[in-house]
Amino acid sequence: MLSVSLIWLEIAGMVGVTLTFLYMVWRKGGKTPPLFEIGAFYVCIIGLYTLVPLAIFLFRAHYQVPLTKGRLDPSDVDLDGIAVVGSYGLIYLCAFGVGYLVTRGNGPSRLPLRGDWRRAPIYSIAICLIALQVFVAVVNYRYGVNSGTYLDSYVAVDNMPLMVKQLYSHAETSSVVLVVMFLCWLFANYRQSRYIIILVGVYVVCNAFYVRESRFVLVLFLVTCLCHYNRLVRRLSVLRALAVCVAIVLAFGVVGYLRSGGGEDFSVNGGEFEAVFVNGLDVRAKSDAGLVDLSPWSVLLNPIANVIPQQLLPFKKVVYSAWYMETFYSGYKERGGGLAFGAMAEAMVGFGIFGLIVRAGLLGLLFGWIHHRCATRGVGFIGWSFYTWFLIITYDCFRDNAGTILIFLLHMWLPAIAALYATHALLSGAAVAAKRGGLRAEALARLR
Repeated sequence: MLSVSLIWLEIAGMVGVTLTFLYMVWRKGGKTPPLFEIGAFYVCIIGLYTLVPLAIFLFRAHYQVPLTKGRLDPSDVDLDGIAVVGSYGLIYLCAFGVGYLVTRGNGPSRLPLRGDWRRAPIYSIAICLIALQVFVAVVNYRYGVNSGTYLDSYVAVDNMPLMVKQLYSHAETSSVVLVVMFLCWLFANYRQSRYIIILVGVYVVCNAFYVRESRFVLVLFLVTCLCHYNRLVRRLSVLRALAVCVAIVLAFGVVGYLRSGGGEDFSVNGGEFEAVFVNGLDVRAKSDAGLVDLSPWSVLLNPIANVIPQQLLPFKKVVYSAWYMETFYSGYKERGGGLAFGAMAEAMVGFGIFGLIVRAGLLGLLFGWIHHRCATRGVGFIGWSFYTWFLIITYDCFRDNAGTILIFLLHMWLPAIAALYATHALLSGAAVAAKRGGLRAEALARLR
């Protein structure tokens, strides 16, 4: 009964801390609700990945759920373990909230816009995006990525040569940045582009529900559209924004259920939210049994190593999600399966509560500083695209590990921006050369 009371207290604490944080950000940001502010969005992500599993475990008659089959014995999934992992989520939320409020300042939640967005490099964005998608399509065809099921596609990618896999990964992740920019331009010209947005939306939704590829593309598109619409077209009311966000979460779960074929293996009930929570339970049980071979110091230094290309390192990099699968569920990994990792699981192998507080606090400081800079200086086309992209990818810091933010910045944003500016410089140079050539031809014609 004590564990049940603790879980109830954790649920109440999560709700109370979340509402208090949102209220404080609202007060700091003026009269505008922080609907799509980085810190508010990330706090809601923490709540989803912690409150949903706690509620499911609390109200379910049998605590060994279908999601844990093949991972935990019934004796391992006890209320004491659930209460411990839930407390980690609450502590993480508090540490992040304090860090964010320290650096956020009193700037507005609704970022001020600056610059002439009509001069945005839309042709360069389109050319880069098409080129990257052509490269991805060629690699998909060459290595049979789309020739089987969803899980088979991951097996095909995993079997690619290292260099090809790296280029393929950079092309896919850089495309995400360019898609956010392309949608930004469409919403900045909403009156002329709204039918294009609708067509793209129909394609993305149909692709998610019928082709059943990665859910990230669906969530990326929907959240990006919400952010752009709310800031660039018309301000959404709180109730309408909440209703749309609930619909996105439900669509996320439905797509995952359909993608699994409607089975119970690793993908029902709490879905991904519960899967990440169970990772913490599982790693805790395996750590207590002495089965975890990661040292806390390797966990501490791992984010730095992961931003360096594998070819330049004398040792193999440790990707937590891959290590977890290879070490304990290699059979499922060989079939293309994955289970992410999670902030709670990361804490179980990396200095416990102390490491959890440090990582959450540092993320809060970083996110708050980014919002403060954008709110005080204003954002142009590239700045708003960066803010929207950053807001969307923050969820992986809790779903996987805190170090992913460095990987995203160095391996996702920077390559996309470098490719965009290089393409823009080439197009500008070609335009200048063509203009000079035309003027020269006109001068020669006059001399004749």
